[in-house]
Amino acid sequence: MFCVNCGAAVDGDTLVACGSCGKSNAPALTGADISRRIKEASSDAWAATRRVAIDPVAGLASSFTTLGERRAQSAGIAFGVIFALVSAIAAAIGVSKLGVDGNLKAGLGIFIVALVPFATIAALSAGARKLFGGSGSAGADVFTAGVALQPLGVLFLAATFLGSDNLEVIAVLTLFAWTYMLCILFTGSTRLVGLPERIAPPAIATMLLAAGWLTTIAAKSFFGSDTPLGRFFN
Repeated sequence: MFCVNCGAAVDGDTLVACGSCGKSNAPALTGADISRRIKEASSDAWAATRRVAIDPVAGLASSFTTLGERRAQSAGIAFGVIFALVSAIAAAIGVSKLGVDGNLKAGLGIFIVALVPFATIAALSAGARKLFGGSGSAGADVFTAGVALQPLGVLFLAATFLGSDNLEVIAVLTLFAWTYMLCILFTGSTRLVGLPERIAPPAIATMLLAAGWLTTIAAKSFFGSDTPLGRFFN
């Protein structure tokens, strides 16, 4: 095989970087490839959601095993984006109910801020895995973080539609959402990421504290303190 960039001979038929010029021999992704991967990730995320909703413990592990490393990582990213979208939609509806005019910048800001907890949990999961010798992978970190946030996304959307007249219902939904999220995080941390069970609880608490802190900082930085959204995070 010869390098497609410089023409140098490449041992075997590998598509990794050329030893002569250092450039990759892998074919560039086309628009059709990207579209196919997005559809695949969305489909995988939906299939995993159904399994986890029925059984948040066994369903998480079986979904990851069925998907495999690469597809599970893509599905985890899709989950993170879905959480951000749902959070932006819920915030937009809530703001409109308060009689405050929203705009595209605010919606984009909420979307970006909502990505912070996903990225934080995934990054700290990876850090804990490396620190304590977990047997999992980056795909397990991303998949666990993405799935764990879905109950909160459902809660945000439901609370927006229910409104302040149904605080008791929202309180019950909040209990269920946090219970599901903690079960998913513990299962993912121990079964997928490979953390020891004695390490998982403090690691999860650290993930959630850091996610909340960094999300608050991001929101204050993006919206400022003189806007309704900024005052909400203050």
